[in-house]
Amino acid sequence: MKPDDTKIDYFLSLCQILVVKSDPSDEDFDNKFKAELWIGPKDKIAEKLHLDPEKFHVPSAGVMLDEDFSPGDKPIDVSTQQGARFLLQTRLLSQLVAQSWLEGSYADRVSNPKPGTLDKDKDRNRIIRKLFLTANLEPDAYSVDIPDPNDPGKKESLLQLSNFFIEINKIDPKLKEVFTRIIFPQEPGWDLIRITLLFAGQVFWTKDDGQSYERLIEPILSTYEITMLYAFTSVDWGTYVATQIEMIQPGKMQRPGHYETTMPYPPRPSSEDTTTTPDQVYSWAYADLYDKDENPFPFYPPKKPEQNDLPPDENRFVSRFVGTTYPPFPYIPVSTC
Repeated sequence: MKPDDTKIDYFLSLCQILVVKSDPSDEDFDNKFKAELWIGPKDKIAEKLHLDPEKFHVPSAGVMLDEDFSPGDKPIDVSTQQGARFLLQTRLLSQLVAQSWLEGSYADRVSNPKPGTLDKDKDRNRIIRKLFLTANLEPDAYSVDIPDPNDPGKKESLLQLSNFFIEINKIDPKLKEVFTRIIFPQEPGWDLIRITLLFAGQVFWTKDDGQSYERLIEPILSTYEITMLYAFTSVDWGTYVATQIEMIQPGKMQRPGHYETTMPYPPRPSSEDTTTTPDQVYSWAYADLYDKDENPFPFYPPKKPEQNDLPPDENRFVSRFVGTTYPPFPYIPVSTC
């Protein structure tokens, strides 16, 4: 039987997030750490998070380039923009790893952090680090708000749910969009669901025992990219470079994700290490994207002086060549996304 339009709209409103309720300032944080997977309609999840649905940007579009960097809609402009955005994503993932190291006593060794960085980010960074260290573990709990099937607290219900959507998609092809919003257990991207959702800005945490929530990091990848394009399948503890392999499936219907990706997360350098110091890790982790305030590692080239008479498709930067896209110090992972 074909689902009615109301139920179709309900299914197409579904989204998926990870929620961390553990207090990173707790001395027993590592043992008490819990990450819950929530699936449900966007408006209901926003309500549970005490967030304005209009400001709850899930599914996410991922990081966007500065609109002045590659304007226009010519093919060469689109190609340039896609390549530059990919490089921006790899840089931000590398910086995210560096930020995750800056917690606890290691962060205390940074000699002169800028106001508004480590003073407010050490708790956040501790959660990010814990997500990396537990990346291969499944969620600790599930909250699935879906009419069918009715068994929300188990992984098995997600398998049933996936089969349900596969079958119902045969009846109404519009429902295939569900698979661009949700990663199910039998899909390759499920293996690292914790950090996969992190990369798309779909991890939320609370500082006040669930009274309010906030996004852990801003999106780097889009929801479409983590569901359909990239399948993060493993974390490599002994390498500094990400790897990506195209998943060839001859003779079969191509299934997501199309690129199997291994994320590097090597041991954090010792705070006594003179090769890569806490100050150097900090300078990369919090390097601004723009060429300003004597920033040594800008991503964007300098902007031209303000000119009101530039045509709409004129590049506002001095060039279309990006700057620093990888860490300038050893031992900090390079992400190829």
